[in-house]
Amino acid sequence: MFRKNSLIFRISLLGAAITALAITVMGVAVIWIFTLSAQRILDNHLMAYADIIVSRVRINGAVSLQDDAGLLDKLPRYWQVSENGQPLFRSANLAEAMPLKAEDVQAPQRVEWKSAAAQDIVAVQSTFLFPQGRKITLTSGLDRAVAEAYRAQERDELVKPLIRVLAAGAALLAAVTILLLWLALRPLARIRHALRQVRDGKASRLAGDYPAEIADLADDINRLLDYSAGTVARHRDYAGNLAHSLKTPLTVIANETDIKVVRDKLRGVSEIIDRSLARTHASGAANILGARTPVLPVLQDIAEGFGKLYAKQVDIVFPADVIFAGDRADLFEIAGSIIENACKFSRSRVSITGGTDSIIVDDDGPGIAAEMREHVLARGARLDESTAGTGIGLAVARDVAALYNGTLQFETSPLGGLKALIKLPLSR
Repeated sequence: MFRKNSLIFRISLLGAAITALAITVMGVAVIWIFTLSAQRILDNHLMAYADIIVSRVRINGAVSLQDDAGLLDKLPRYWQVSENGQPLFRSANLAEAMPLKAEDVQAPQRVEWKSAAAQDIVAVQSTFLFPQGRKITLTSGLDRAVAEAYRAQERDELVKPLIRVLAAGAALLAAVTILLLWLALRPLARIRHALRQVRDGKASRLAGDYPAEIADLADDINRLLDYSAGTVARHRDYAGNLAHSLKTPLTVIANETDIKVVRDKLRGVSEIIDRSLARTHASGAANILGARTPVLPVLQDIAEGFGKLYAKQVDIVFPADVIFAGDRADLFEIAGSIIENACKFSRSRVSITGGTDSIIVDDDGPGIAAEMREHVLARGARLDESTAGTGIGLAVARDVAALYNGTLQFETSPLGGLKALIKLPLSR
């Protein structure tokens, strides 16, 4: 299901990347918002004692600061009271006056300042409007280290649950994505199963109803299957009719002539027609796409016939469960030509072995020189003119094998003769 080159793997990988990107962007955005929130909480914390200080401000012409029982000196803050940009009062722990920003009665302003006495302070400046339009500015701050620790604590308390929520959201999103992928690709899995049924010969067309998005695809495949089956049937009917049409006049000519060479040649042509006609009849009703042919019975039939014809020992050691993904008549054509040549030219013995990789035919004959092995696959090529034959059997076998993306190769056999390797789509 999750093979590297599969569609669901690619979509899942893309979905995972998009999900990770979305969760990351969302997390960064929320953490940024939480950081701003933590800063606002810190600002409010810095201004926590503003009401106490402001409540002590008195304006009777001049500005005074009422300090009952030394309360202001007990506040755990750096603080400063100013008017018109001039510091008037400050806490005892503040070594020197803090700088001021422009007065703004609308919103507090953040002040970060490091004094000559090495006091590193983070503060908030707020301006309050008193009667007669007098503006009093209050600055309240903390040591930077204390402020940063407070801000980090607030941020951690917000971020930790956020990470858990994002992780749960990512898991839920991944589960929903996988479910949607499964539902979306399920019709394709049904088409794949239907095609496997056709390939295995259990059906001739795709069956079932499919969503509108792929219904046209299923219909096109069925039309292609119908067209392919009809084309194969028409071509085989034509080949059969042609073979019948040729055989009758050739038989008449052979019977009427007294020239031996002509009779022999005509008999050779007639044999070729007989074989083509037999092949046409054998495979006329075959479902090419869904054809499945057990290999061993075909090899046994071929070996038995040619072994008796040429009086040779043919040994077969081949798995019984190997299947050829093709037409039985085509396998007869390919293997028959190879085994017939092996029996014809062997001295006494032919061996047939192999498995899911290939069919291997060995003989103990004279073999073929390496430089001539490709030549014998040419149509009409013959190395031994003393034996009967037309020289087209191996070429036809090679052409039929090529239809299945198969090949024929010749090597030197361990028996001393020729080894033929027939590469075809074989499986268990």
